Formats: sequence, structure tokens, C-alpha cells
Amino acid sequence: MEWQHLIYFLSVAKTENFHHSSQELFISQPALSRAIKNLEQELGVNLFDRIGRNIKLNQYGNTFLPYVQKALFEVNTGITEMQRMKNPNYGTISIGFIQTLGMSILPSILKGFRQKYPDIKINLIQENIYGNIEKIINREVDVSLISATEETSTLHWLPILEQEFFLYVPINHTLSNRSDISLSDLKNETFIGFKKHLSMYKTIQKFFLKEGFIPHTSFEGEDIPTIINFVSSGLGIAILPQYTELPSSSVKRLRITSCTIKRQIGLAWLNDEWLSPSARVFLSFIQNNHSSLEN
Repeated sequence: MEWQHLIYFLSVAKTENFHHSSQELFISQPALSRAIKNLEQELGVNLFDRIGRNIKLNQYGNTFLPYVQKALFEVNTGITEMQRMKNPNYGTISIGFIQTLGMSILPSILKGFRQKYPDIKINLIQENIYGNIEKIINREVDVSLISATEETSTLHWLPILEQEFFLYVPINHTLSNRSDISLSDLKNETFIGFKKHLSMYKTIQKFFLKEGFIPHTSFEGEDIPTIINFVSSGLGIAILPQYTELPSSSVKRLRITSCTIKRQIGLAWLNDEWLSPSARVFLSFIQNNHSSLEN
């Protein structure tokens, strides 16, 4: 079934006049008549009753008409949407992120981006670092905001900032009267740590190994709010990135002076030739504004 024949049918159904429709469609009247006849032959029914030189939409035509109208409307809507998607200021971006970045860095990025590009739609998907990389490779997200990963032939990596880690202790802890601390002073302390499958665990653990000891861990968590609550309850101390929702009445934050524990934060995306126009706008925004994202 030819798409053009449906357009012709819609016009003739509206005018019920081949002459008027041929002028509207800028084709000859015989060509229009043949097109409608071909459509009727394909459907196996007459769509119009011919009464002398006049035509009238019959019961088959009236039944077929709303389906054609709906089909043409849906396709035209799809074409319009495709044109919008080609416009970088009206497309959609899928952004993956790790949970620890969804509490401070990502909201700051999105606030600035939304102010400049209010018509770009944003889909957010939270995963651990390995899940983010998998979704990038499977093209389920355009870009992911994650901690440092190696740039490979598959992934491109854009570092945007470094995030410092601090020591968090209960407000009634013996260390709470201090403003800073050395890792070597913590050998006999009990820690709340991250679960071993998380990249955060590996980031923190390597600094303890440099100090020559493995911390005693009483509990493990998967996210910062949970670990902060454990610290607040007096179950141990923890090393975490800067946390803006700190309950100051029950938890104290200390700077670590013996070494600066940091992790690099950046964007990863698939290293090939295709990236949606809106995703490229997002990358450009990050490149031009990353210095203002520092905590």
C-alpha cells in the first residue's frame, strides 16, 4: 500500500470531488482517479460511490477514514519529533550516575544545565560504576557521571573535578574535639566501611595500605546516608567524600592531613563517532563549566 495513496484518499474524502482534490494536491485528475482506484483494488472494496459525475464516501470509506487520519497524524507527529531531536536544544539525554554523586555534584550540574537549556529532556539512571559502564556500552545511556575509570578503545573519559574525602566521627567521640587527623592515628579505631564490591571501598582501602594497616570494620554499607547514620549512632567512624546533609548535632567532620584522599570525578561515554546532538551540548556545557562544580 503506497503512502501517497492514503494522502490522496484523505483529500478526496474531504472534498468528495476529484477536480477540487487534484488542484489541492497539484496532480492531474486522471492520475488522482487512478490512484484511488488502485487503493480500492488493494483493499478489495469501493471507498466511494460514483453517482454520475459525483462521488460520495460510502460505508467502507467512512470506516476506513478515521484509521487513515490517525495513521497520518501519528507519522507526522513522529516526523516532527525527529526534527526536534535533531535540534540539539530540544532533544533528550540519558545520564547515568553513581549514587554518591547524586546528592551534591549531579544536582549542581543539572541546575546550571537546565537554566541554559530548559527544553532538553533529561533521563536519569542510577547504577554502581560497573552498571554505568555496562549501560554505556549497551547504549542505554548517553553519558555517565562516575568516579575515575581508564580510557579505553571502548570508553572515552573526561575528568571534571576531584572530590576530597574526610573523616566522620560521632559527636561524642574522643576525636571530635579535633579539626584534623592523620590516618596513622586511626589504627585502633573501629570503622564503618563500604561493601567490598563497590569502587568506593577500593578507593579508600589503598590509602590505608599506604599507611601500613588494614582498618577494623564493624559494619558495611552501600551508600553514604546509611554509613553516616551508623556513625551518628556511635557504631564507628568513617572516611567519606564531603557530605552536604551532615547532621551537625551528632556527627563531626575532620580533615585528613597526613595524605589527601581524593577521587577523580568525570564523564564517560562510548568512544565512537555517534553521539546525539543534545548529548554533545551537555558535554560542551561540562567542559566549559567544570571549574565551577568543585565542592
